[in-house]
Amino acid sequence: MTSFEESLGLVLLEAASYGLPLVAFDTALGAKEIIAEKFGILVKNRDKEEMAKNIIDLLNEEKKYKKYSQASYERAREYYFDNVKNSHIEFYNTNLLN
Repeated sequence: MTSFEESLGLVLLEAASYGLPLVAFDTALGAKEIIAEKFGILVKNRDKEEMAKNIIDLLNEEKKYKKYSQASYERAREYYFDNVKNSHIEFYNTNLLN
């Protein structure tokens, strides 16, 4: 993802749901939230060469590709409807009903 800014980055979640490794610039806060440290690669300073290098590395290094592919798929599962719904219900029950 090459966005300057994203509130959530649905394109990342969509890609992750198919098990694609995630690469994004760290200026997009939504990307930082979704990718965090272990779910993909965040490129600093909108460095286009670094972005290209990371993508090429993923394509050339099967082990690295599989690692990030599995991690992104697991991350996408956290955003499935039932998981988000249950998280919201738990939040409301804990913080608003007590």
